[in-house]
Amino acid sequence: MKLNQTLSEKVVTRWVHGFAEQFPDTDVDQLLGQVLDDYIHQDFDSPSDFMENIVKDRYPDLFDWWSRKDQKDYQLRAEEEHYEDIERQERSRGLSKLIDSKPEVEESIADGVVRVCEKNILYFDLLREVADREDAVLERFGGFHEEGFPARPFGWEVKDIEGLQPGHVSYLIKMGIVADPEVKGYKSNKYRHYQLESLDETREGLKRFAEIQKEKKAQEKLWNKGGFLQGIEVTEEDVERFKTILQENDAIEYWHPAIAPKIVGMREQKIAILISCGSTEDKYENKNRVHTLLYGKPETGKSKVDNVIVKLGGGKASLRSSQVGLTADCSGSDMTLGTLPRNHKGACFIDELDKFSGQDQSGCLDAMEEGEIPIAVGKIQTILPAQTIVVATANDIDKIKPELLSRFDFVVRCDLPSMREAQEISDDMWEYWNLPKGVETLELAKFLKWVRTRDPELPNAVRQKAKDISRQYIMYSRETRPRRLERIIRIALAIARLNYRDCSIQDVNRALEFINEIKPQVSET
Repeated sequence: MKLNQTLSEKVVTRWVHGFAEQFPDTDVDQLLGQVLDDYIHQDFDSPSDFMENIVKDRYPDLFDWWSRKDQKDYQLRAEEEHYEDIERQERSRGLSKLIDSKPEVEESIADGVVRVCEKNILYFDLLREVADREDAVLERFGGFHEEGFPARPFGWEVKDIEGLQPGHVSYLIKMGIVADPEVKGYKSNKYRHYQLESLDETREGLKRFAEIQKEKKAQEKLWNKGGFLQGIEVTEEDVERFKTILQENDAIEYWHPAIAPKIVGMREQKIAILISCGSTEDKYENKNRVHTLLYGKPETGKSKVDNVIVKLGGGKASLRSSQVGLTADCSGSDMTLGTLPRNHKGACFIDELDKFSGQDQSGCLDAMEEGEIPIAVGKIQTILPAQTIVVATANDIDKIKPELLSRFDFVVRCDLPSMREAQEISDDMWEYWNLPKGVETLELAKFLKWVRTRDPELPNAVRQKAKDISRQYIMYSRETRPRRLERIIRIALAIARLNYRDCSIQDVNRALEFINEIKPQVSET
């Protein structure tokens, strides 16, 4: 292969120059000419093979230099560069071939139906009427007129469809949705009988458009709220549907994909956030709220996943959008509440917690642990209620106070996707770009609104059995921090609530399973 030969000559040339640098008396041009002449006129698997079989005997000084350990490392690096160059060239050629191919993709009839209806929703009703009429003909006559079946109709006429105008039909023919009557149907000086190009594809397009409309309405409902899960209405039909789902499915496995449905993967992160959403208010000085922190490099999907809290009506704080901060602003004559007290008994998303000030982080700690924030500024002496579920992100976890970090029940690392994951993400992007994907999240909002009305009991038998399980957990994990042990209980209760039942040993075991599965990859204080 000519490319390999050229690159191999570059490797040999580099070695000769390297030898000449260490031995300045060398006539580099003469030596290089002789070595390359030997290399070009003989066949070798690699430059190293050439050095071992030819250079060793003909140019012993060059071989001795090359064979030393430090030069072996140099040689290996050169060979790596050699094959990296080849791989880079091959990738470049493959990409060029991919770009140059530019295959033309024909729009399907279903795609055309969606596009026509999006431009003018009137066509949605018209095409439904047309499809219903063709279905009726198919059911009654077995199809439209064909040779040997003179009793069948030729098609439908404009007057058969209420609201349909000749201009509508002309446009649908142009878009390839209705067939030209000279080809399919019937045309004369007096009559025009039309047929759809494909009844099945038209039905598919109408179905897809209806789903898009449903998702748009779901998005509107999600964003029109005044607090966490406020404004979400749950009907009796919804409750019956949710009960059926829970009879057949585990709540965690069924509902976690609805957390940020446009984000592919991130199972552990979504489960942690779902459990946080399933936790509720503190009771008898016991903290029941489950807090979650996602951390990692930018572009790992942290903020997009956590933003489900905002879609569900919760608050949001970031240094880019909040002048007040997390606690309160007492700089003026009046006190302005920050994100945490404004979302008392709700939930909030704190973006890039590591960038907030030490004062804000201390206030966040108070809210997460005690459910209240003490304020003592000038004449203002008060305690703000802030019993808030906190879901946060961070890029640099080392910039979060250790005592604050320890208040998070789940600390989950987010990494850049693998090549396989990136391909799945790319597929999903193309599938849903500029299309809403909110029905699942609206359903989740309704589900959470319903299950959060349940206050799971901890039966005495479960309490006693859970003591034994926790003792074993302490023995095997060597975990002795009370705060770390408390989270087993609140996570188990949140799991029970999501399954709309009292807490069971199964929920305790699931809590330990998730704690073990969703381990923080940092040391905790």
